[in-house]
Amino acid sequence: MIEIFNEVKYVENLLQTGEIKVKNRDIYMIAIYNKLYKNMKPKQNKQFLIDFSTKYIDGFDIDIDANLHLINSALNQTTKKNLMMKALDYIGISEEFVDYFDSLKIDYTLKKVLFVLACWAKINKEIGRYYNYAKSKKNFSDLKQSCVLETKCNIITILRELANNKFIRVCNKGSLELIFLGEWFDGEPLHMVEDLEHIGLWFDLHCGFAIQCENCGKIEKKKNYKFCCILFTW
Repeated sequence: MIEIFNEVKYVENLLQTGEIKVKNRDIYMIAIYNKLYKNMKPKQNKQFLIDFSTKYIDGFDIDIDANLHLINSALNQTTKKNLMMKALDYIGISEEFVDYFDSLKIDYTLKKVLFVLACWAKINKEIGRYYNYAKSKKNFSDLKQSCVLETKCNIITILRELANNKFIRVCNKGSLELIFLGEWFDGEPLHMVEDLEHIGLWFDLHCGFAIQCENCGKIEKKKNYKFCCILFTW
């Protein structure tokens, strides 16, 4: 389950479509959104969550006690101080940031994984909280998805090779320390990376292995190219 970078847009879309993906997480985010952006009082917020859940969650009425407990738990979270929702649409990276990866004399796949890890670190800096890159197998999967790697690629083998080459250090419980970060990390932003769920595609585009639609901006690997809304530029 890859991270949601713009929680505000996610909830606004969720309220329109009713497409609950992860029940506990989504109900919690709606409760926070209602308080921060709709100024709902707890009683009004609770009734909204009940009505929304009854409409969109299958079997909500059947297991009403458990589901009401979920809603009450979500409302309890709204009482915490300094509530916030992430609203990150892109990250800015410098020319020096890109040049560093262009200069590496290593396999392209290794280079791309390092690029994504560095972008994740920049995301963490933007949202002001620590993210454990490889906390579990699920997060290894997130990393592979964000890199847009081939199915045959083994992300654990790649990370092990990066550790052997002193780019990263594997710490307790599988977390990673990025020891390759340098002064180039904080340069003046020149490029925008917008698809934060598939950062590897931006690197593919930069390196000539992907193309981008002139109209909607969607990036596709060349070998997976399909017509989008208009012709892609090469």
